[in-house]
Formats: sequence, C-alpha cells, structure tokens
Amino acid sequence: MVAAKALENERVRVRLARFAIPAVKPMDPEQAKQWQTLKDDREFPWNRGFKAIEGAATKDIELLEFVPDKVHRHLMLRGEAKDNAALIEYLDALTMQPHLRAVHLVRRQPAKREGLVFVEFEIRGKF
Repeated sequence: MVAAKALENERVRVRLARFAIPAVKPMDPEQAKQWQTLKDDREFPWNRGFKAIEGAATKDIELLEFVPDKVHRHLMLRGEAKDNAALIEYLDALTMQPHLRAVHLVRRQPAKREGLVFVEFEIRGKF
C-alpha cells in the first residue's frame, strides 16, 4: 500500500513537472533598459502630440523636424515659415492646442535659399 501510494505520488510529480513554469532569470541591465525604452515609447502620447501639431498647421509653415523628449514630455519643432506673420500665426495656433503647454519661440532667423526669403524657427513646448 505504501509502495503504491509512493508510486502514485511519483506519477503525479512527473505529470506536474511537464507543466512547470521555468524559473525566470533576472534581466541584465542592458535588457532592462531596452524594455524600459519600449515601455516609454508605448506610453508616450503620440496621437495627442501629432493631432495638436496638425491642428495648428497652415500652408505657410513647413515643419522640418519634430523631436519629442519622452521622459520629460517636452517637444521641439524646427521649420520654416513664409514670413514673420505666418510664424506668429502658427505659434498662436500651437498655444491654443489643448494638449500643448508652455509653447514658446526659441529661435527665429531670416534665411534665403534660391532667391526665396523665409524665416527659420525653433519652437519648444510641453505635452
């Protein structure tokens, strides 16, 4: 009887061992950093940022660069405006977007290329 019980216990143990979940190894620091970067990318409010920028768009603005700081929820935009009036209009439109805060002009510089005069700019803000 004891031998039969021991044999049955061994059979159960073997069956359960097939379904056992292996022990999870701790992540190395580099892998943990990669997972955190992926998590930050997924949690970043991309849609809100793009909608806010698109909502302020005009035909007189050419946006050349969009650089988000995902950790601090900051945003940097670089581009070219037809003239100062178009730039001010764009800046005002950005400040009116509900998902952007502290929008401000960092740099404005007249430029000329192939006989065309325009204004280069850099704008920063927060999500």
